[in-house]
Amino acid sequence: MNKGIGYFLSLALVAILVAAVLTLGGCAPRKPIPAPPAPPTAPAPPPATTPAPGAVTPAPVVPAPGTQARAADAADDIARKAAAIDGVNRAYVVVVGNVALIGVDLKKNIEGAKVERIRELAASRAKEDPRIVNAVVETDPDAVGRIQGMARGIAEGRPISDFFKEIGEFFNRAKPTT
Repeated sequence: MNKGIGYFLSLALVAILVAAVLTLGGCAPRKPIPAPPAPPTAPAPPPATTPAPGAVTPAPVVPAPGTQARAADAADDIARKAAAIDGVNRAYVVVVGNVALIGVDLKKNIEGAKVERIRELAASRAKEDPRIVNAVVETDPDAVGRIQGMARGIAEGRPISDFFKEIGEFFNRAKPTT
């Protein structure tokens, strides 16, 4: 009988130890494994539109190596050159990759062929810069004001990505100057 009680006690002790181990730590809930961070995504390009018959499709914007500061330097250089054209009051420029978006504020009484000549001169002077492959020149006062606002925002430190939608609208509807 002594042997039976000893066996029973040792079996009970083992059961208590197993229960204690399982209760105190053996069955703790698993901590979830954190998901790896998602890779950064580039902003979606503006939606493509079908150009009007006979319209020239502008070259795609290819980001040039460098920083926003380099683009700002190019924009300042191009704005000075465009503003020096006879008939121009002021020019505003936004550079995206290797494309310059130029808003030209014309002097009064500039019309017709003179406007087209100024657009061509501004584009050719922009493309003299080795950082620029293509230029879109706007002379419409509303468009010039929008380009001025973008250029001001970028100069104040806003990232150019804030303006991608608006810039895309210009590229999609603007007549490229070659």
